[in-house]
Amino acid sequence: MLFDLRALGYFVAAYEERSVTAASRRCFVAQPSISMAIKGLEDALETTLFERSRQGLAPTPAAHRLYPRACSLLAQSSAMVRDFRDAPRETLGIFLQDDLMVQQATPLFAHIAQELPHTMVRLTASAQAAGRHLCAAVARALCDAGARAAPAALQEALWPGRH
Repeated sequence: MLFDLRALGYFVAAYEERSVTAASRRCFVAQPSISMAIKGLEDALETTLFERSRQGLAPTPAAHRLYPRACSLLAQSSAMVRDFRDAPRETLGIFLQDDLMVQQATPLFAHIAQELPHTMVRLTASAQAAGRHLCAAVARALCDAGARAAPAALQEALWPGRH
């Protein structure tokens, strides 16, 4: 049996608000949508979730049991979407030779962010971690690329007016 996450969201809103009207306002839907979702859950679970009265909704013991589980499922669903939406798709390991200051590499990082917006940069600047030299770091697969201090002429060619 599959549960509609939207219906669980409507249930949580109704449970917390104790009112179909307030839940519908909170969820930006019409009242019948909340009522139909609750009815669908009650049918699927073969139980009553709320006692309805003029004062609003009174959760039944079944609703009290369902509520934390529904909250958990909704939180997991949101986390899953966030993990896939926000997670970097690739990791780029960069080694900076000890004599290159991070400030000097800032244009490189800006370029990477612009060209590869979903890439996470893993920066290694420690000679101990990378093995003292750029070539050794790349060869040992400690990073994907590296940078070392460039002569002033090369810096001017790469980044005019920034050295």
